[in-house]
Amino acid sequence: WLLARSSFCVSTSTGLDSVADVYRKPIAFVNFIPLAYFQTWSSCVLAPANLVWNDTGRRLNCEEHLIHSYMRSEDYLEAGIRVSELTSQDISDVVLELEERISGHWEPTPEEYILQEKFWKLYKYGDDKLLKDTFTSQDGVISSMLKCRMRPKTAPDEFIHPQAILSHRFLEKNPEFLNRAR
Repeated sequence: WLLARSSFCVSTSTGLDSVADVYRKPIAFVNFIPLAYFQTWSSCVLAPANLVWNDTGRRLNCEEHLIHSYMRSEDYLEAGIRVSELTSQDISDVVLELEERISGHWEPTPEEYILQEKFWKLYKYGDDKLLKDTFTSQDGVISSMLKCRMRPKTAPDEFIHPQAILSHRFLEKNPEFLNRAR
């Protein structure tokens, strides 16, 4: 009843947000992982949890998030990745961004359109190419860890809701997120 009458929902995609989705309520997804499971069919603003390489302390970029799309926390640990949740300020920023968007107070900039386009290009990039270009060893072998991850196939013609957005405020705070891995 509450979700059916709400203006929007805030979730980490743990299930209850599906009720809001059924009623076509916009959703602010925070600490969302794995990024490859972005609910592209929904009106939403998404900010993923920060994934950090244990050995260097560097945050994973978008490509690395997509490649390391694990459904179990143990798999992140085995891959040498620490999951670091967003701060309360980060969460507040994403929720306020969604509220501004649905109330009509959000003014998108040309830069935002460019960043969203860049994100969707990376998101739709073929899985085989992504692995080969980014995480293949010198002998051409992909690690067993990467073979067992859970990235869904993204069809080139898959429906993407026009209001499915990677949070612009998240991107402002993480300008390196859309840079290509190397």
